[in-house]
Amino acid sequence: MPGPPSDGGTSTKPLTLDDERAIWLTTLYETNVRMVSKTCRRLLDNAEDAADATHEVFLRAAASLHTPPDGKDARAWLTTVARNYCLDLLRRRRTHEAALTTLGASAIALESETTVVDRQLAQAVFDQLAVRERRALWE
Repeated sequence: MPGPPSDGGTSTKPLTLDDERAIWLTTLYETNVRMVSKTCRRLLDNAEDAADATHEVFLRAAASLHTPPDGKDARAWLTTVARNYCLDLLRRRRTHEAALTTLGASAIALESETTVVDRQLAQAVFDQLAVRERRALWE
């Protein structure tokens, strides 16, 4: 008596929750990646930053979503996450640039004092060197 029919070595085992989640996350990505990328590109005005932001949005989606969202809800949610992420990134950059500008301004104000102290320190170190060591520094 022949055995059960063979399916060419592949079997259809039931999908696990992880398999199902991977499928709907893949579908979510494939369906919405262009829309998220365009949103990020428009806000950041930089292709590389937009690509990084797009990936971050989908990483956040993978971490936050535990059940498949409805199509329209998913698009709205992803758009909101993309917009908020990009605006936060721009806000952090502005704050960082302002801090650097402030540090630069205060560095200029202190430059004359620092130069005097640095010269005195350099002279003190230089004075402690032997003649041969001093020549080596100048050659």
